[in-house]
Amino acid sequence: MINAHNNEPPRPSFEFYFGILMSSPHPLSICNKERIFIDVNDAWLQTTGYQRDEVLGRHMDEINIGDRMVINKQDPQKAQLYMHSYIKPSLNFEVWIAVINSRVIQWVSFIQKDGATEYIVSRGVDITRQLEMENSLQEKNAELSSIFAYANSLIFTADARGTIHFVSPGCQKMLGYDASEIEGKNLKPFLHPDDVISCEAVFKGMIKDEEPINIEYRIRHRDGSWRWHLCSGGVAKNPAGKVLFYIGIATDVTEKKQVEQALLKSEDKFSKAFHSSPTPLSISTLEEGRFIDVNETFCQVVGYERQEILGRTSCDLQIWTEPGKRSEVKEKLLRGKSVGNFEVCFRMKSGEKRLGLYAAESINIDSQMCMLSILKDITDQRLAEEEVRYLSFHDRLTGLYNRAYFEEELTRLDTARQLPLSIIMGDVNGLKLINDALGHQEGDKLLVMVAVALKEACRSEDIVARWGGDEFIILLPGCPHKVAAGIVERIKGAETIFHTLPIQTSISLGTATKTLSNENIRSIIKEAEDKMYRNKLLENKSTRSYFLSSLERTLWSRSHETKDHCERIKKMAMLIGEHIHLPAGEMDSLRLLAALHDIGKIAISNSILEKPGKLTAEEWETIKKHPEVGYRIALSSPEMAPIAEAILHHHERWDGAGYPLGLMGKDIPFLSRIISIVDTYDVMTHGRPYQAAVSSEDAWSEIIRMAGSQFDPDLVNIISNLNFKSDWK
Repeated sequence: MINAHNNEPPRPSFEFYFGILMSSPHPLSICNKERIFIDVNDAWLQTTGYQRDEVLGRHMDEINIGDRMVINKQDPQKAQLYMHSYIKPSLNFEVWIAVINSRVIQWVSFIQKDGATEYIVSRGVDITRQLEMENSLQEKNAELSSIFAYANSLIFTADARGTIHFVSPGCQKMLGYDASEIEGKNLKPFLHPDDVISCEAVFKGMIKDEEPINIEYRIRHRDGSWRWHLCSGGVAKNPAGKVLFYIGIATDVTEKKQVEQALLKSEDKFSKAFHSSPTPLSISTLEEGRFIDVNETFCQVVGYERQEILGRTSCDLQIWTEPGKRSEVKEKLLRGKSVGNFEVCFRMKSGEKRLGLYAAESINIDSQMCMLSILKDITDQRLAEEEVRYLSFHDRLTGLYNRAYFEEELTRLDTARQLPLSIIMGDVNGLKLINDALGHQEGDKLLVMVAVALKEACRSEDIVARWGGDEFIILLPGCPHKVAAGIVERIKGAETIFHTLPIQTSISLGTATKTLSNENIRSIIKEAEDKMYRNKLLENKSTRSYFLSSLERTLWSRSHETKDHCERIKKMAMLIGEHIHLPAGEMDSLRLLAALHDIGKIAISNSILEKPGKLTAEEWETIKKHPEVGYRIALSSPEMAPIAEAILHHHERWDGAGYPLGLMGKDIPFLSRIISIVDTYDVMTHGRPYQAAVSSEDAWSEIIRMAGSQFDPDLVNIISNLNFKSDWK
């Protein structure tokens, strides 16, 4: 309906507004001008905790809804005054009232009618969450301010052009600048020239891709030095997604970089030293033994290529032949101990087992427990040590104990508990003859044979030693004289093994036994030695003739000099001696010379002596040495010594073209000149593997032809008067 007086539409009734207000979700109350509660809505009751009948009809001062009021900012003193003086009718404005516990803000409206206040309407809003958020924000701001103030890092913001808008107080500590000296300036002039491009690229990429970044760069300090910074950061955006600015947190990592660079240099030096070291080195994990690195020397020791080792375990490669020893090493390292001079047996790639000297220290690599190991191959060293140890107590040639070891054992065993203690001394007969005639190689062979015979004849507990050049000694603890004598007989029974040598040899032995503690063991050794020499003299007297006959038999078996040849030579030589009236002593020497003038041939191989074809120059030189060998053999025997010179020169020629010394004419021993003629005659008439036989007439004609060049012409002329055809057959 339109108002008739001012054409205004009719205004809603109070009851209409009252109904709307009371249905509001916010706390509402209505008081009359006397401030008596007329009504409150449900939201007000729920907020204040009152019941409706506790409120209606009561004065506002009777309902305790607050002890503090915050009045409208327009004129708080007036508002407070009017609230407590029943509100003047001429006022019509709102005030704020903060209810107890700071939970509700209340707006108060004054409804006027005819210029006078009729009702007081109050509407409240619960601001608890808002206040909590404000308080929290204040706390966060305070916390953030503290972080900015005390943080060791530099916090800053910059725009897309690199202009710095904000820096935290850490700027002074890290760079020596106040914030005012940095803010508003571009970052680029502060960067190291070598880092500008990389920083710009990263910064642009971050603005574009909006991805957080981490970058290291150098920045100039106020004192002119360059400091390394590690910066982490990202972009801040508005709700619409637009990038507002870049925020970064920079930490000074200069010392860390210096340490890293020093570490890199150290690691580089270590790596170079590791890989160039002549010591076999490896690095492996402690737990499972997986190889991380090895040097070339280690590869040579185990026989693997480097790529075959890396990443594999020692168990995979089966390097440890005794896994328990690796476990022992592991346990020691876990207890913080090092391992050194630890002998191990290891297996090479070829499967060969070697002896090693192992050492290890625990090291930490990338937070993993590892061990740095040394594995030296000491197999050859140990063998050499064993060899030295062996040689220090053993004779190198025979393998028997040496005199030094014997002396130690003699001291150890010369006790009452070892009685009776027997000694056997032995001397090899003919060793010098073997050495002179056949060479030291054959003499060494004889000594080895003797050593074997002695060892086989003795008991396992006996000490058999080489006492000197051709002397041996045996120490027999707990051995009665009778048992020692039985051992001597076993040794003599083994002499048959020496018959394989071209010259007959034997062993002279003597034995003595200590039965009483007060007897001097040196006297016992002297007694055994004296008995040995007595036996040697007796054996020499009984075997001299046997020795000569054995030489003849050896000569016949080792060359084409047969018994018949020797008999013919002796017969012809005796005829010549009788014809020229040689003295009896010379006749004996001539007879012996006829039989043994070629004794030196026993040292020459049968393959040369019996060769049917022409001899080589080397073979001929070997043949020409037999007079010298025969000379040495003759000097070794008293019976043969008188004919030694004749043996040496029986191949000399009258004209000086013979051997071995090229004597000529009458400088050649007379007996040698006789043997030269008869030996040549017999060889021509009976032949050799390399030469056919001729008739007696042809042979003698050749001798006559060679008289004055090869043979003594006077001697040939004398022999020509003999009836050689009948007497020399």
